[in-house]
Amino acid sequence: ICLADNLPVGDGVVVGTIHKLGIDAYQLPVLTTKASIIAISAPLIMFCNSISKLLSDTLPGRQSEGGVKVLLDPTQVIANLQTRPDLIRRWFYMIGEYACSGGPPEGSSAWGAGFEKLQVRADLLYAMEWFVLAHEYGHHVANHARAESSAAATGTIEEELSADIFARAVCMRLGHERQPQNFFAMAG
Repeated sequence: ICLADNLPVGDGVVVGTIHKLGIDAYQLPVLTTKASIIAISAPLIMFCNSISKLLSDTLPGRQSEGGVKVLLDPTQVIANLQTRPDLIRRWFYMIGEYACSGGPPEGSSAWGAGFEKLQVRADLLYAMEWFVLAHEYGHHVANHARAESSAAATGTIEEELSADIFARAVCMRLGHERQPQNFFAMAG
């Protein structure tokens, strides 16, 4: 997208995972260059995976001509939660375990959703991962924290908001261009 729209990409970006606890992603400028490193923690990838599973189970849906139509009306989501106490329990354990230990609850990899929910889950997962990557890439494109020494490198709330806006625009475009379109990415 950046190359197609002639946005500055500097000397390029390297993306990789970091081995650390916590749900984390960040962009590190390579000093005295226009290159960046985007680092994503393995727990962040697991978090996106876990949340996409729960969200796809939580959002009510119905079969439609093109697949599953997700119902985003809050009253229908609440009604779904009220009839499925297992979902509330799973959300409670998921949030609690990530808050306390930084990782998913034991046994959370089991997922009993039917085939109709697979596309919903995939779209949610792509949208979350695209947003994280695009946010960090937004820091690179905007030259955030670019300095000649690590002592001079700082981040601000304005830089974070700018990176969020960039990520939303990228996700909207990626979601629109994907076939079938990814509504969750298009929603930013």
